[in-house]
Amino acid sequence: MFFLLIILLLFIVPKIFIRFDHAQWPTTDNQLKFIDSFIKFAVILSIRHAWKILLITVLLLLIGTPFIFKVTAETNLLKFFPDDHFVTKDTYLIQEKLSGVMPLQIILDGNKRDDFKKLDNLQQINSLEKWLLAQTEIDKVSSIVGFMKDINKGMNMNEPEFDRLPESDQMISQFLFIYDGEEVYELVNKEFNQTRVLINLNIHNSGEIRDLVSRINDYANHHIKDLKVQVSGEAKVFSDQDRLLISGQMYSLISASILIFAVMLFLFRNLMEALLSMLLNLSPVIVIFIFM
Repeated sequence: MFFLLIILLLFIVPKIFIRFDHAQWPTTDNQLKFIDSFIKFAVILSIRHAWKILLITVLLLLIGTPFIFKVTAETNLLKFFPDDHFVTKDTYLIQEKLSGVMPLQIILDGNKRDDFKKLDNLQQINSLEKWLLAQTEIDKVSSIVGFMKDINKGMNMNEPEFDRLPESDQMISQFLFIYDGEEVYELVNKEFNQTRVLINLNIHNSGEIRDLVSRINDYANHHIKDLKVQVSGEAKVFSDQDRLLISGQMYSLISASILIFAVMLFLFRNLMEALLSMLLNLSPVIVIFIFM
């Protein structure tokens, strides 16, 4: 595909322009004469002192290149609005009075039907909830565990000491059999082999979200047994698209550089000249990253 584009741009498109371009070309605008003069001066200077210009350019690029590694990719949706904008103010007001507004969820899959009617699995989710609430980025956690604690407490006259999970698998099944509502199916499917933990985050930076997701995955790998764990939700998607956007830009830059080098090598038929041309092509990109 790349070579077809090269043939198209170098050999076919110019022929088409020559065939149909019969109009008189516009004259240079007076306002651009200063730029033309500066470019001519730069061209003459670079020709008369080619090696000096080249060495100075390479030296400056070498000095500045380490700063490229200090560039960090960070995205915060609220930073697209001024601090006094109603979106920013209302978001922080909700976070202060209620809870965070950035949603994240953890999907847990069991191996067979009714896995999440078993006390052992619910205790694992309960431990996960406690760990999640200990993280400063998390304001609120909802899951089937809290639902079962409410049922257990309600079935025991709302006594505070029963604000816990039922004592056995049989009791869990009996409570769910008696319960006739549909709210539980917002947290678990009807086969009770898949459930989700809903999380409200008080952070909006993609980097902080990635760090939290990494810690959640690390906890799950070390503490969750016999269950498949997957982090999902709007916050995860937002963090992933930010990462993929940056990596996509880098892959595009690398592939474009390789393509340009191949074209220069094909045109000049000389490795040294092709490498020198790459310095001219890549130095503006490097300078931009250095300033960033």
